[in-house]
Amino acid sequence: MSKILAFFKQHPIIATLLEIMVVAVILCTILIFWLDSYTRHGTATIVPSVRYLTVAEASDILSRKGFRCEVIDSLFNDRVAPGVVVEQTPDAESRVKEGRIIYLTINAFSPKKVTMPSLIDGSARQAQAILRALGFDNVRIEYEPSPYKDLVLDVLCNGRQVESGEKIPMTSRITLIVGMGDMPADSLSSETAAADSLIIDQSWIE
Repeated sequence: MSKILAFFKQHPIIATLLEIMVVAVILCTILIFWLDSYTRHGTATIVPSVRYLTVAEASDILSRKGFRCEVIDSLFNDRVAPGVVVEQTPDAESRVKEGRIIYLTINAFSPKKVTMPSLIDGSARQAQAILRALGFDNVRIEYEPSPYKDLVLDVLCNGRQVESGEKIPMTSRITLIVGMGDMPADSLSSETAAADSLIIDQSWIE
């Protein structure tokens, strides 16, 4: 032992490095045990299913299992009761650590409203693509005589005319009034001229 002490006295740098290494090992060991205890390493709890429950019911069940919950989104489904949980993350039956936040998506009380874009004078195909991208599922096309084939002439929401910029529910029935393209472009002016001629002729009779 005396030889070892004498060696370290003769080489103080080595002694200092050895002390640092010993302290580092002790600190790492303490840190590993602390992290293992803090994160409850190796323990997991099965996530219960809370779908189709109210947020209050879901929160109560999850808290009793050691979880927290947070509503992060909503969607609308008219076949499901409003206000109930329709999706959860992580999914039911997943094994996660206690204390984990369970993220919930609920069924909205009313349909989400979307701003109607400008569709008139655009192509029917483009209008359909835009509407479906916005979330409208009920989109139909009605054709009217017009020299402009496949051009959107008007837009109806549940049977009434709707203007661009108006907010409407995503569940609305959208009807695109589209030109058939079977009428010559000059036919309208011809019909107008014929009507004017008829009026003039009648005025002569009067």
